[in-house]
Amino acid sequence: MAEMHRGKRFTVVHCPGALDDLKCLLVNEPEGKRRSLIHGIFVAIKRLSDGQLMTRETFRKEGELPRQTGRSNGHFFCLKKQPIRGYCWLSKKYPTTYYISHYILKRKDKLQKVDTAKVHKNWMLIEDCGDEH
Repeated sequence: MAEMHRGKRFTVVHCPGALDDLKCLLVNEPEGKRRSLIHGIFVAIKRLSDGQLMTRETFRKEGELPRQTGRSNGHFFCLKKQPIRGYCWLSKKYPTTYYISHYILKRKDKLQKVDTAKVHKNWMLIEDCGDEH
């Protein structure tokens, strides 16, 4: 899977380490299941980048992005292909670009604080510092 995918409407960029997270999650899966899960994530990324409608089961608002100067910067989202989730946000600094912060293996719906912290850290590196890579 590529670190960047340019679709009809959006570009989807993986933050540094995101694809490594995904590979680590799948290391113990049988080859067939691993290919199937990667294909499912790729299809979801392609749909997102092409601007296609996605169900709440596949793509949903998950948590708030960090606040700056007293106002909210919006929300981050969860791109799901059970049991894998990729946390992402639509950039304000780089228009029409979604950034995938990281991937996790998760079977329940509750957002963990560690995942919010990781999204916030990646968001600040890209949106505040402009460190895209």
